[in-house]
Amino acid sequence: MKLYRVLLILLVILMSCSQQSSKDKDEEKPETTKPGKKRKQKGIKQNKLDEKSVEEETKDNDTGKEEDLGDVGGEARYSVLEKKVKELREKHERAKNKLKEAGYSFPREEELRHLFPNIREPERTEKIFLEKQYSFANIAKLISQTTRKFPGRMDDFYAGLEYDAGLLTELDKIIPKLNYEGKVNKLYWFYLLFLNKIGEAGEFNRKVLYEYLNDATLAKLKGGNDADIEKANRLLDEFMKKKADLVELFKAQIKAVENNKKRSYFLSEFIEPRRKETGDAYYALKESSENIEEFCSKLNK
Repeated sequence: MKLYRVLLILLVILMSCSQQSSKDKDEEKPETTKPGKKRKQKGIKQNKLDEKSVEEETKDNDTGKEEDLGDVGGEARYSVLEKKVKELREKHERAKNKLKEAGYSFPREEELRHLFPNIREPERTEKIFLEKQYSFANIAKLISQTTRKFPGRMDDFYAGLEYDAGLLTELDKIIPKLNYEGKVNKLYWFYLLFLNKIGEAGEFNRKVLYEYLNDATLAKLKGGNDADIEKANRLLDEFMKKKADLVELFKAQIKAVENNKKRSYFLSEFIEPRRKETGDAYYALKESSENIEEFCSKLNK
């Protein structure tokens, strides 16, 4: 009887242990079935830690370190500006020298006075001078007849077409074939609407590179603040972009005539239709040049 009771007690204990084990497993199930959620929560926590690290790093940079980087950045920006100006000047001089070395000449005003100190027949003397001294006599003659800036204007005019001998030669050939419809003032309009704008583009370029952004101005920028250096870079980039746009329009007009058999109607067929487009590009370049002039003038006060 005692043995029976002992066995019964052991059976009850075993059953209790079995039920407790099942209960424990059931309680563990939610934990084991959601590992993704745990990983996600862990990832979120890690991201927050990472964000905190970035914020702390930014705060560190807000101290003296950011100022140092700004100084380095300013020096780098000035180096870019100085290099840009010097390279543009060198490009200008190389193109000019290349034209001269190829045998194309454009003497200055003092040379003209030296060659002809006593002019009794100005028109005849000028014609002889132009033909002998200028490679593009038709261009020189037209410019000399329409502006007092001649012969100084010739260099700017050549520069306006980037000293491109091919374009200058083609334009020089076109001028005698123009049809002015019996109106003398057509010559003036051709100069005003086309040749003058080419010369102005060259003049703007010369003044920006050699007068406004001269060596003294660059030296002042080097010792100045970053904002001025950044602005000078931006203004120069804008100017060169607008100059390139205008020069491309000049080239397109000359090429259009070159590919057209009826060149005598150059003014009416190729200048007038593009008058607004070329005019807009010209005034955009003029405004850009004036912006640089104003900026440099304020800087040098």
